[in-house]
Amino acid sequence: PETMNFGEDYALATLNDAEASQGVDIIGTHAYDFKVKPFPVAKSQNKAIWQTEVSNIGFNDGSIDDGLKYAKLLHDHLTVTEVNAWLFWWLAAYKPGEALIHIDPALQTFTTFKRLYTIGNYSRFVRPGYVRIDANPHPVAGVMVTAFKDPTGGKFALVAINSNEQEQEIKFVLEKFPEPEAVIPYRTSDRENLVKLPPLPVVNGEFTAKLKGKSVTTFIPAAYGLPGELSL
Repeated sequence: PETMNFGEDYALATLNDAEASQGVDIIGTHAYDFKVKPFPVAKSQNKAIWQTEVSNIGFNDGSIDDGLKYAKLLHDHLTVTEVNAWLFWWLAAYKPGEALIHIDPALQTFTTFKRLYTIGNYSRFVRPGYVRIDANPHPVAGVMVTAFKDPTGGKFALVAINSNEQEQEIKFVLEKFPEPEAVIPYRTSDRENLVKLPPLPVVNGEFTAKLKGKSVTTFIPAAYGLPGELSL
C-alpha cells in the first residue's frame, strides 16, 4: 500500500483475505514518520517487506547527526522489521532536503550530505546476494552493529554505528567465517566520507576496532577489497 508512515496496517485487509493474499508478493511502506516496528502478519506469510521511500522534506541538513539518523533508521528497519529492501526518495534533486545530493540549477553546483555516505556504509558494501546474519545489534550503549555475508563464499560486511560523542573500543568475534588475515575499515564521520583506513589484523577469528565518536564504520575482508573506490 505504500502508506506515508511506516507500518503494515493498510495491507492487513488484503493479507487477511486468503484469496487476495495469494496475489501479493511485497508489502511496501514509506517511513516519513521515522518509526520502527515489526510487520508480524507480513512476516507470518513470508511476504517481502520494502521500505520504499524516506527523505528529509523541507531543509538541507549536511550534519553528521543527520547522517547518523538515517544510518540508525536503516539499522533498525533491518533488524527489527527485517526489511528486504530500503530506498531513499531521491539520489539527486533540486528540492531542499529530499535528496542525498542537492543540485543548484542556478549556480550549476551540487552538494553531498552526510546521509549519502552513512547510507553508503551499507549500500556500497552489502552487495546483491548477501544475507543478514546474527550479530549483537547493541553490544554497548550507543553502538549498533549489523553483519552481512555472501552465502557462497568468504565475503562479508560488518557495519558499526557509534552515536556516542566519545570513541568506543569493540571486539568483534567472527563465527562461522572463513577467517581473513585482516579487515579493512571504511569510516564516515564529521570530517570523513567513507575513508579507507589501515587494515586491522584478525587473530583466532577476532579483531578489535576503535569506533570514532559519531561515526559509521564498515569492515570487509582485506583479501577481497572494494572494487572501484569512491571518489566523491
